[in-house]
Amino acid sequence: MRTWAAALAVAVLAGCGGRPALGQQQFDARADAVCQGVDATVVALPPPVAGNLASLATYTQGVLEAYGQVLMQLDPIVARAKDAGQIRAQWIGPDTRQLALERPVLLRLVAAARAGNRAAVAAATSMLAALPDGTRNVTAYERSYGATDCATLDGDLRG
Repeated sequence: MRTWAAALAVAVLAGCGGRPALGQQQFDARADAVCQGVDATVVALPPPVAGNLASLATYTQGVLEAYGQVLMQLDPIVARAKDAGQIRAQWIGPDTRQLALERPVLLRLVAAARAGNRAAVAAATSMLAALPDGTRNVTAYERSYGATDCATLDGDLRG
């Protein structure tokens, strides 16, 4: 029984299981399809109206949800990619870490905007601007890898 379990564990960790690894073109096509869908959602968000905190809250919440959604939808595709380690190191990892940094500040901004607290919105905006950008090279990597729609989405998410 232990031998069977060990063999199963090795097969799962090795990516076996009947699903072949995705080559770069296959990965790009699937990743870009995800990014196109999420980008359409981001582009369709009504932009914030100057001075209207409710519209800022709605827009910011929508962008935050889209950012998390794209990472969640890309995860199973990345897991099947032949270059999964490289993709995680150069793209998914930096984006995930950046979201972890930005999410609490963005949630604070949304809450402040919903409460109509302009001073707290300004403070959250300053905090956001002060955060380090760990994704400077992500868009270039996406483009060089061929995931051009994902590069476009990153640009739209980062405004």
